[in-house]
Amino acid sequence: MASDENGFVKNYSNVEIDLVDEELIQKQTLMLIKDLRPEWREESISFKTFSNGITNRVFQVTHIAEPAEHLVFRVFGKNTEKVIDRQLKTISRLEKVGIAAPLHAKFSNGIVCGYLDGEPIDCKSVREPKIVDKICDAMARMHQVPLTTGEKPFILDKMRQFLENIPKSFKTDKENVLYQRYFGSNDLTEQFEHLKQLLTALNQPVVFCHNDLLINNILYDKNNDKVNFIDYEYADANYQLFDIANHFCEYAGVDEPDYSLHPSKEEQQIFIQKYLLYFLNRDPVQEEVDEMLSTVPFFEAAAHFFWALWALVQAGNSTIDFDYLKYAVIRHKMFAKIITQCKCIFG
Repeated sequence: MASDENGFVKNYSNVEIDLVDEELIQKQTLMLIKDLRPEWREESISFKTFSNGITNRVFQVTHIAEPAEHLVFRVFGKNTEKVIDRQLKTISRLEKVGIAAPLHAKFSNGIVCGYLDGEPIDCKSVREPKIVDKICDAMARMHQVPLTTGEKPFILDKMRQFLENIPKSFKTDKENVLYQRYFGSNDLTEQFEHLKQLLTALNQPVVFCHNDLLINNILYDKNNDKVNFIDYEYADANYQLFDIANHFCEYAGVDEPDYSLHPSKEEQQIFIQKYLLYFLNRDPVQEEVDEMLSTVPFFEAAAHFFWALWALVQAGNSTIDFDYLKYAVIRHKMFAKIITQCKCIFG
């Protein structure tokens, strides 16, 4: 985890990069680049937006030379100091086992990393057999990252944190009406307590998870025929099945999720078989596959509930143009549907 000749990550604590204004973003970035890469000529620098995440922005800065060099900037939203510190630790952890790109610098609201080759997959390619195989391999390698003593599933504490930070009111009357109309009849705290009891009782293995494997966070490198994961904001110890179940939920896409794209039981079984082959370094027995397959819906419900709470918090805090409240309703409805199918009735 280094960028300078002394092997330390450069710290630009006085630099803040805008999230919205393209012209200002480039101006601020160039000021940082002049120190980070003084040999780069400004006229040979290009910018490419990699993803406009719904809580952050990722863009690539390239020095068009021979050979070309790329840097990836990840700019976070409000109150991101703790997020950045966690990312630094996570990237360091993953870099040691050859999973993450090197970290070059941090600034007040973001980080600068090396470039991982590849293009984001989409709702069609995510289910292609070759891509599925690569995702299973990459996920298994991440799940094999050693945990330290005492690490426990982060999802429970994180959901409680979200609950405590849901705003009492939102920015517009329309949002307040929608929140009361839908969530006014839902006791989210009680639902969380029931879900916590359920997940604890399932007693599933805990591993180091990505926790946010939506399709935009999975890159396919065609030249090297491999998959890379990006965006480690939520990477942490968690239930092994959460990563798998959450990924299945993300087959639907982000901006306008279409849950008819959810993988079939047959597709889920193929995925789990391949994943276990890489994770266990042996062919799984059918009982192992069946046990995971039957437990996946509980963690899909957990994933929908987690992101519904997340979206409610973002609805009150984020400056990014995204209908978080509508998204929260969509995810919570899926939670309610799946938990009912699991024959778990919440008050």
